[in-house]
Amino acid sequence: QQRSKTKKYKAWCASVPKLPELKICYPVTILYTFTWPDKRARDGQNYMKAVTDTLVNMGVIEDDNWSIIQSESWGYDRVDKKESGVTVQIFKV
Repeated sequence: QQRSKTKKYKAWCASVPKLPELKICYPVTILYTFTWPDKRARDGQNYMKAVTDTLVNMGVIEDDNWSIIQSESWGYDRVDKKESGVTVQIFKV
């Protein structure tokens, strides 16, 4: 069952800068570091999925299956209302 995309999600996707099409097809681990816009409690795993899907849709990673993405983790570095976002680090396994 496929979920429909919300207006907020579509707006976020449109705001993502153009990324290089690397077509990574070898095993990697990914670290997501979030800068939150406020102190509201969040489930970082929900945000990871959106970012991973965007990496696949933009061609950075060929697919998000287990043979390519062998592990993912997330953390946060600070709260910054003006500079919120995510930093993605991809490491070859």
